[in-house]
Amino acid sequence: MRLVDFDGLEQEEAAREMGASRKTLWRDLKSGRKKVVDALINGKAIEIKGGSYSIVGKEMNKKEMNEKCLDMDVEEDSGDQVSK
Repeated sequence: MRLVDFDGLEQEEAAREMGASRKTLWRDLKSGRKKVVDALINGKAIEIKGGSYSIVGKEMNKKEMNEKCLDMDVEEDSGDQVSK
C-alpha cells in the first residue's frame, strides 16, 4: 500500500520492486485496503506484524516499533499523529 498509495508508484513498478507479480500485488492491495477501511469505519486497531520497519529513515525491529508506537499521541484538533 505504501508503494502504490503513498509513494505513487504504478502497480507494475511496485510489484517489480517487491519481487512479486502484478496480480499478487493487486490482490494484496485489495485485501489491505479492505482491512484498513474496516478498521477505520469500525474503530478497530491496525497491527503491523513481522519483519523490520523503516520510519522516517530509521530502521526498527518489532520491539523498537512497538516502543515507538507507544510514544505517539493524536492531537485533538487536527487528528495528525505527533511524537511526544
